[in-house]
Amino acid sequence: MTAFLNCLSLNKLNNEKCVRQKELLSTCMDAQFLCYLNLIHHDLHKLLLTLLQTNSKRKAGGSINYHLQRLNRGRK
Repeated sequence: MTAFLNCLSLNKLNNEKCVRQKELLSTCMDAQFLCYLNLIHHDLHKLLLTLLQTNSKRKAGGSINYHLQRLNRGRK
């Protein structure tokens, strides 16, 4: 993003002169988005496994909300 913004600054906001930097930024953003989706998929998979392993009877701390909060705390 910095390279793209620098290019725009140096070229008086002429977008046509910064095509390469814009393409690189787009590729980077796509990769970050896919990485984020993979993390969500992994967390949901862990959640489903945890829920499947619990008894069919409701236990304290066995709710979906509990596990979502637990997974979210682990990310920080």
